[in-house]
Amino acid sequence: MSRESPQKAKVDLSRLYVSPHTLGLILTYRVNYGLPARKTAAIMKDIHGVSISHQSILNYENAVALTLKPYVDYYPYELSDQFCGDETYIRVGGKWHYLFFFFDAVKKIILSYPVSPNRDTATAIRAIDEVLVKLGEVPENLTFVVDGNPIYLLAQHFLPNTTFHLM
Repeated sequence: MSRESPQKAKVDLSRLYVSPHTLGLILTYRVNYGLPARKTAAIMKDIHGVSISHQSILNYENAVALTLKPYVDYYPYELSDQFCGDETYIRVGGKWHYLFFFFDAVKKIILSYPVSPNRDTATAIRAIDEVLVKLGEVPENLTFVVDGNPIYLLAQHFLPNTTFHLM
């Protein structure tokens, strides 16, 4: 599997009209402080004197996210043998979808986060499989803690030698 993102960004980061420092400020306001793109643009203008559109901010954010995603997904974390998972609903393009996420319960590292329009077993299996791929070798006492959703009981049939604790 290639570490390159399958999606290409609208903006080429090597050809930005702003300096790396300015990009860092934009991302700090957007990501660290969770400000909307329009407020970030207003702050950039009012405080830093940089005139930039909210759409450019969204494009920069997307380009950085697509560039960094493979490095985050394939980083060789030292993981434990205890994982938690759950699903929640989010709006994507104005429609409700489900975000399945699994993380290392000891190290507090998010390992899997697929999004699906359905709350189904196939996506639960995909989310768990993304965790198993990061482990390399599956430990004998591997534990997943999940809620009582039946999709995880079905997923367990596809994952031999794995214990699921339903909470």
